[in-house]
Amino acid sequence: MLEQVLSTLSPALEIVGSLTSGREDRLDRRYGDVRDEIVAALRRIYFTPEGIRGLLRDFAEGRQPSREAIEEVLSDFNDAEWRVDSSLERLSFHYLGDRKELSLRAAEQLDKIRYGKIDIRRQLQEGLNEILTQGEDLDPKLANDLLGKVEALNGLIVALEEEHNYRARGR
Repeated sequence: MLEQVLSTLSPALEIVGSLTSGREDRLDRRYGDVRDEIVAALRRIYFTPEGIRGLLRDFAEGRQPSREAIEEVLSDFNDAEWRVDSSLERLSFHYLGDRKELSLRAAEQLDKIRYGKIDIRRQLQEGLNEILTQGEDLDPKLANDLLGKVEALNGLIVALEEEHNYRARGR
């Protein structure tokens, strides 16, 4: 699922980027509310360097974190789920599709990012819970694959956040 989302989104970033390029400041300010919501949601679904990414990096490099470290990261990951779910809802086509300030194409792309995040969160929760319940280590190859998916999704999130974040562009 995630591979399909990533392959669909990568070429579309150029299209989504064109939403703001060449437009005047007043246009960005006029549509600031919806863009602010999108930026806030994208920032909340971004996988930060600490936590899951660090844990996956350890596994990918052949280090086996302690059970306590895994439990701590998984606990934080699970505790953030309600905030992530709320942000994912704000990126859904159902929520954005009727917003006239945003093209349907952009709403579809944000919805695909949403599904990518949902898919990878499930994969991570299943894999880490399995480690804790069955006492097995995460295979470095699988960890590296998951880390690659997380980083690819993060790359798309960053690119879209930059396009919608007119404040960060110095406007």
